[in-house]
Amino acid sequence: MSKHATVSFGDGLRLEMQKWGISVHTVEPTLYRTPISQEGRIHSALDRFWQECSEDVKKSYGDEYIKDFKTTISNHLNKAKPSEKIKEVIDDMVDAVAGNDPKTRYVPSVVTQIRAKLLSSLPENLRDHFFLSSQPQTPPAYVAERKKKQPSLVDPRSIVDKTRPPNAKLERVFSMPNWGKNEMTPSPKTDAELKFKF
Repeated sequence: MSKHATVSFGDGLRLEMQKWGISVHTVEPTLYRTPISQEGRIHSALDRFWQECSEDVKKSYGDEYIKDFKTTISNHLNKAKPSEKIKEVIDDMVDAVAGNDPKTRYVPSVVTQIRAKLLSSLPENLRDHFFLSSQPQTPPAYVAERKKKQPSLVDPRSIVDKTRPPNAKLERVFSMPNWGKNEMTPSPKTDAELKFKF
């Protein structure tokens, strides 16, 4: 999320600085095995943050969720590129600063570029499914507790309305005045005034 925000900021800054003859370039690396991505260090920080949380936050998430979250982080860190590959990021940074014809946007590694293109071309629901599958699968304690106490909502499309003719479609009505032929046609004010299309 922070990387996405930084890239958006870079895009806006590039447009703003163009009039001054200043170019702005973004380098968007993925995860590499560096000291900042060491599993023990991240888990220690997470444990410290968890201890500092208020009791209502701890109760809402629950210990099982935090355990699953730590496992998810570990799985993600295991996919980090080896530290010797960090050279591809440095090369892009050097080219952005000192190259003859620097790119506006650098995404180190061809594999990462292809993956990003494929993800961006997927329909939104498939892309969401892909990202959600890499998150903790244990629901927060509050959600799990609510599911036990309360039945799930009924899909309103499954409710049959006996007052409406079969295959009838509700006409879309806008709340704004309909200005036509130099006169104002009031919008229907009650459900009884709604029309059906056949």
